Amino acid sequence: MEIFDDQDLDAQFLAIKSRFLTELPARMAIIGKYIDSGTSESEKNLELQEELFQIIHPMCGIASMLGFDELGRLSKVADAILARSCRLKIVLADSERLNLKSCLSDLRAAAEKIG
Repeated sequence: MEIFDDQDLDAQFLAIKSRFLTELPARMAIIGKYIDSGTSESEKNLELQEELFQIIHPMCGIASMLGFDELGRLSKVADAILARSCRLKIVLADSERLNLKSCLSDLRAAAEKIG
């Protein structure tokens, strides 16, 4: 069994944090695409929902672990909204879509604070 010292763990943590921050702008671009979409086309919305779920779900656990508590909290809310619809392959209801867009706007604002 390999034993890591604190420096190894710190280096690994910083590498994970760096990767997360590097990938954040691309995630926010996809989030922005959904926020800015005004389409009611079912197929297009379903594709966007699935794309969102693919980028938001991994953020749920990692963001808070890395010290980005607001991102973690908001991504969990968005994940909860998206999970059922993606599992069942159905488009969100209008009220769910409004809630999701509001949550994603807050998520984007939180990401902008990080830089």
